[in-house]
Amino acid sequence: MESWPACSADGTRIAYVSDRDGNFEIYVMDTDGSNLVRLTDNLAYDVDPAWSPGSQQR
Repeated sequence: MESWPACSADGTRIAYVSDRDGNFEIYVMDTDGSNLVRLTDNLAYDVDPAWSPGSQQR
């Protein structure tokens, strides 16, 4: 399941939540689906990603 999408201010990246590994973690990728990066890796329920102003931090 993928949910809670958040687009960067410049529209080039998307942060979202996925349970692809059995636990809800936050991922970020380019809008074309490339450059997928897992940002969190813990047992906590990681949801509701947000971008900093200017989209420099996730």
